[in-house]
Amino acid sequence: MNNKMVRKITNYLASFGVVIVVTLALFGMPAQANTSTGGPAPAHHFWGHVETNTGDPAPGVPVTAWINGEPRGSLTTDSSGQYGLDPLIDLTYYLNVTGLDNDIIEFRVDGQVAEETRLGVLVEDGGVYQWQWQDLAPSWQAIYQAGEVNALDLKYTPVVAPDVTSPAAITNLAVSGVSTDSIDLTWTAPGDDGSTGTASSYDIRYLEGTAITGSNWASATPASGEPSPQAAGSAESFTVSGLNSDTTYYFAIKTADEVPNWSDISNSPNGTTTAVPDDVPPAAITNLAVSGVTSVSANLIWTAPGDDGSTGTASSYDIRYRTDAAITTANWATATPASGEPSPQAAGSAESFTVTGLNPGTTYYFAIQTADEVPNLSGLSNSPSGTTEAPDTTPPAAVTLSVSGVTSSSVILTWTAPGDDGSTGTASFYDVRYRTGSAITTANWATATPASGEPSPQPAGSAESFTVNGLSLGTTYYFAIKTADEVPNWSGLSNSPSGSTEMTDTTPPAAVTLSVIAATSSAATLGWTAPGDDGNTGTASSYDIRYRTGSAITTANWVGSSQVFGETSPKPSGSSEAFTVTGLSSGTSYYFAIKTADEVPNWSGLSNSPMATTTGGGGGGGGGGAGGGGAVGGTETTEPTTPTNGEEPTPEEPAPEVPPEPTPPTGPAPTTPTPTTPPAVPAPAPPEPSPAPPTTPAPPSLAALFGVSNLLISPQTVAPEETVTITVDVTNSGEAADTYTVILEINGLVEGTEYVTLAAGESQQVSFTASKDTAGTYSVEVNGQSAAFTVVEPTQWILIAEIIGGVIVLALIIIFARRLYLAKIGY
Repeated sequence: MNNKMVRKITNYLASFGVVIVVTLALFGMPAQANTSTGGPAPAHHFWGHVETNTGDPAPGVPVTAWINGEPRGSLTTDSSGQYGLDPLIDLTYYLNVTGLDNDIIEFRVDGQVAEETRLGVLVEDGGVYQWQWQDLAPSWQAIYQAGEVNALDLKYTPVVAPDVTSPAAITNLAVSGVSTDSIDLTWTAPGDDGSTGTASSYDIRYLEGTAITGSNWASATPASGEPSPQAAGSAESFTVSGLNSDTTYYFAIKTADEVPNWSDISNSPNGTTTAVPDDVPPAAITNLAVSGVTSVSANLIWTAPGDDGSTGTASSYDIRYRTDAAITTANWATATPASGEPSPQAAGSAESFTVTGLNPGTTYYFAIQTADEVPNLSGLSNSPSGTTEAPDTTPPAAVTLSVSGVTSSSVILTWTAPGDDGSTGTASFYDVRYRTGSAITTANWATATPASGEPSPQPAGSAESFTVNGLSLGTTYYFAIKTADEVPNWSGLSNSPSGSTEMTDTTPPAAVTLSVIAATSSAATLGWTAPGDDGNTGTASSYDIRYRTGSAITTANWVGSSQVFGETSPKPSGSSEAFTVTGLSSGTSYYFAIKTADEVPNWSGLSNSPMATTTGGGGGGGGGGAGGGGAVGGTETTEPTTPTNGEEPTPEEPAPEVPPEPTPPTGPAPTTPTPTTPPAVPAPAPPEPSPAPPTTPAPPSLAALFGVSNLLISPQTVAPEETVTITVDVTNSGEAADTYTVILEINGLVEGTEYVTLAAGESQQVSFTASKDTAGTYSVEVNGQSAAFTVVEPTQWILIAEIIGGVIVLALIIIFARRLYLAKIGY
């Protein structure tokens, strides 16, 4: 049964009941007897005393008697807290209360419900009237009795206004004394309320190196044991202890009353604790030892002492050496200082240091002193000795060098690693050089071009390889290599093989494996590993990223796919790459692919084509569909068209624009994306030959770009089955005409669809209507715009008002009919 039927039945029954009631009223229902005597009832008279809940008299406060929520009499207490007068005099001086017998009387004092504590009843004893008093039970209530006279004492709890006045801020906080670990403070006590009274507590805080303000008060360190405040104006003092020596501290104070209301923060003076004299040096090192030597160096080891004896961490070491005798305090000053000593570690740590620059075959004596920060110097260590090895005069063996591969700009060299001494051990570094015109010899070695980035030598006998990059096309180069040990002793010159770079660069970058990292409602982030300039070697020149909807990108549909602007310049081969494609439609699945070009350009094969679905509701114009339609991102770069025979195009052939494939409107488009300023893309150039001619960029294709705004619902609150009107503005801010789908969703369900065809720059308002027969709040969404409306059932008071209105109308009809009847019969 719906609400309309309920209302109809209710109105019917109500109307039927009214007929009965009115008929009885008109045709003789007996009236209630009037028990009134014809005059007002005598008042009930009261007088008594009023005191507070603390037992103090309450002068000058109003005492009011209330019956059934209405005041029935009121008096104000006199200076002694009494209301009314006694002994018996004119009853007009009493608190006279009017009412009906047995009404409950509530007494209020100064607006607060009073507690009735003692009752006095006037009695006659031998012609003399006197008061008889009795204490009242907690549940006793005054009852109205006409003409009665009672004495009634009252007690109440006064309403005390809250204390909102805080103590005054202290402005003369000062530092009056310092020690190595404490600072004395002085100030003048504020009051409880401003500068009056006595406050309740202090909060003193301190901070190293920075004045305390309201913004850093919470992070300052609270002191402990602050004194209780004295009366306003008193001199106060307090010592903050437990501080660090030789440290600057800032202080501040706040004061609280009993509420507590806190004062503002005080001024923030500072003081510096005095330094503790440090006269304890580090302990002398007793276990200095020589752990190894070479022909030019000696390695020393020892155990770290402390800052104070064997505790803490010292500040510096002073290591010295000499050749004629052990080092003592007498000859320490003339010993040779080493350089680059390590900073001391914590006491007890193992330390080591290599003294370099020594002469071969020589005996050296060493010693060490340690200093703290003062500096206090330790005693002199023991003085061990070590003899450096005889000089290393054996160079690495000469290398036999080979050319194992060439490209248009590089040559790969291979050889077998020599040793540190001939063909034994591990050498220290290589020097690879090249030249044109003739083989490298000792005579022209100095003028040959050094390569860069040679590998560190491996152990003798290992296979070595190195690629010399940056060479010119079609050129013959001669190469040679020398090897050095640590002295350095240089090997003899290697042989000088030659290699000719290719006339043209025909090696493209390797194809990329593409992946989708993340997607939002309007963007997708792609990731891949950078290929090289030639396969997976070197650094490529440019990327071409494209996307489409409907199907994966292949060589067949690559040209018709939407091209991205502003791709990043390639990083060296093997680097991680990422790029975010923006301006996509929400709730749409996109396929992506990428090609890479070198400087020729040689284009890589097509990558795989991963898919990403943007988040959010349906999509529409402005994103580029299955047939292309506009580029997104930054500056557009054009890759040459791929011929149908599968060969890569020449640089002069720009990719033609392919018009979008027509598609029916499929859903709402996202709001207009913010355009991105295209960054400049530098043209890559090879080291020596002339750069390839630049490609001609194709003009961007035209596309519609729809946006929805100004969602309005009128009215926003309706009754069941009442209609609301929902409107939005649709704008085509793109550069081409198109048809756009506007979808109305209520509580997530599609309840209306409109198709709008707009030329570039046009706008149109689209309207929907809807109604609901169930009360509740309904969420509305139109192409990403959100709002809501509410359906409200008529309240019970509205039904009651309808019933009363029906009764009144029916009663008027009956009265009018009765008058006509009486007039007709002459009554």
